Amino acid sequence: MYVAVSNYTSCEPGCVRPGNVSLIVGTNVLATVPVGNGPFGVAYDSGNGYVYVTNLGSNNVSVINGTIVVAAVPVGVNPHGVAYDSGNGYVYVANENSNNVSVINGTTVVATIPVGNLPYGVAYDSGNGYVYVANCISNNVSVIDGTTVIATVPVGNCPLGVAYDSGNGYVYVANQNSNNVSAINETTVVAAVPVGVNPEGVAYNSGNGYVYVTNMGSNNVSVIDGTTVAGSISVGIQPEGVAYNSGNGDVYVANFQSQTVSVISTTKPLFLVTFTETGLPSGSSWSVILEGLSNSSATPTITFLQPNGTHSYAVGRVTGYAAYYYPSPSSGSVTVNGAPSNVNISFTANTKAGTVIATVPVGNYPVGAAYNSGNGYVYVANSVSNSVSLISGTTVVATVPIGYGANPFGVAYDSGNGYVYVSNNGQNTVSVTSMW
Repeated sequence: MYVAVSNYTSCEPGCVRPGNVSLIVGTNVLATVPVGNGPFGVAYDSGNGYVYVTNLGSNNVSVINGTIVVAAVPVGVNPHGVAYDSGNGYVYVANENSNNVSVINGTTVVATIPVGNLPYGVAYDSGNGYVYVANCISNNVSVIDGTTVIATVPVGNCPLGVAYDSGNGYVYVANQNSNNVSAINETTVVAAVPVGVNPEGVAYNSGNGYVYVTNMGSNNVSVIDGTTVAGSISVGIQPEGVAYNSGNGDVYVANFQSQTVSVISTTKPLFLVTFTETGLPSGSSWSVILEGLSNSSATPTITFLQPNGTHSYAVGRVTGYAAYYYPSPSSGSVTVNGAPSNVNISFTANTKAGTVIATVPVGNYPVGAAYNSGNGYVYVANSVSNSVSLISGTTVVATVPIGYGANPFGVAYDSGNGYVYVSNNGQNTVSVTSMW
């Protein structure tokens, strides 16, 4: 049994730089098969035993039998997603820049189906026999029965990844720009599930019945149970692809920027660990590191999924608008023993160095500031406004023009003579006054 991996190769527009596909047996690369330019999507046809690889740079699909390319099938422009329909034996290819889907039977295109704008992800629903195509620009999903679009389902902004949940019969669509996942039953959206930032990849775990969604912008994976997020798992930077290994029960997440793969164990039961904070101003972002996994939130709660055992954690200091906020406890351990666990974190503001009590509007681009102990005013040089603002307490009591092009920068008070000195960067002069 092989695993086929497309190795994407990009180059300047118009160039021809063939990519390849690695065939893996166990932990060894059996062969590297040359294909078209920019290989991207991969799908296995269990009916004929072929592997289909979309080449987005050469606008075709390589058909591989074992380790040999038996055909290069011309399709539309920039083919991306590909899926096999075990019901009719067809392979469906989403052509991103020609806004259609090529239907391949063996090595022959038997139909070209118009869909929405920028089709990307493709998935087959074995329950109803439909094929679902996510159209990023159209913000919808085309539902195909055979070679006919039978419905267009509105979803969120820029749908990309698609996966079928054979447990409940739903199709899950990751909407990258609306940060949610649409759950579709047949041709109806039954829920929009909030997830992390910029979701892309979607995979169904038939072992525990959960759906796993990679969130590129928040570096985590949302775990969905039906239409509810059961938890969030921190992974590497910019997670994209995700797959379930039914052999060992683990979920694998490809982290694009980290150049790593996170392996999520699902054979061990996982339980929700919830950190709840008090003391922070509303909307403050805070973070927790649990067993090396970091998660952050601007809400009062942060959640993790952890197996039974004792897990160490650390909570970071928060820099607020008016003060630093220190957590208590700042570190410790939480024990999971067959049930959800909760940890309460209390933040305390450190105001020993003072707090911001007012924001005073002055001129454009204030730079220098000085205190005049003679009259109790603070003088602020406004570089672009060519003026000096005099502040008493938290109120501007006067705005003194320095002159066009002066660009005042520095300010100093001489307690010996009571003068205020203002350096004018634009005139190479210093204004000296005792009248303000």
